[in-house]
Amino acid sequence: MSYYRWKSEIRARGSGILQAVLEPFAPDWSRIDLWSCSPLRRQIPLLRFRYPATAPMPDLIFSSSGWEPYSSRLRSLLRSAGATFEEFPCQLLERSTGRILSGDYAVVHFYECHECLDWVESGYDAQIGADAKPYPSSITRLVLTAACLERAYPIFRLTEARNVVLVHDSVRALLTQHRVRGVRYLPLEEPIGL
Repeated sequence: MSYYRWKSEIRARGSGILQAVLEPFAPDWSRIDLWSCSPLRRQIPLLRFRYPATAPMPDLIFSSSGWEPYSSRLRSLLRSAGATFEEFPCQLLERSTGRILSGDYAVVHFYECHECLDWVESGYDAQIGADAKPYPSSITRLVLTAACLERAYPIFRLTEARNVVLVHDSVRALLTQHRVRGVRYLPLEEPIGL
């Protein structure tokens, strides 16, 4: 049983990067903790992203804002695999005209977190947080605890590094079988900048 890091696929388009660009919204969207280990419990308005009309529409669309659109198909597959998340409806709008391209997407917030970092076997640089606990500032080799591996959580955030989302191999296999597009599965051996 193994895990991978969950990331959206970043695609080149012309001389730039293909991405959905989030239109700012109130309350101050950049201060909302998308890495929270609990539901956001906030009123989030309908999210709007600008996106090229001629670009492909994968199941997961990269956005540098951290708020990324997931297709209804991908959300359904994740739910069937036992993933715990909340979702916020969004629209993809044509970049220049604002015409609606799709209302099939929603931003997903995975809020299931587990302490799974094996502090002895992993390679990392650490800093001490305000709570006097160590937190990795970068991870050169991620090794999970035996207890975590036994529990086989489908998809979750590392409590020690909440911006790291891990996906179980069984979920990766399911999504691969259904030809989900837009997701990268990175091996845990790759260094992680936090």
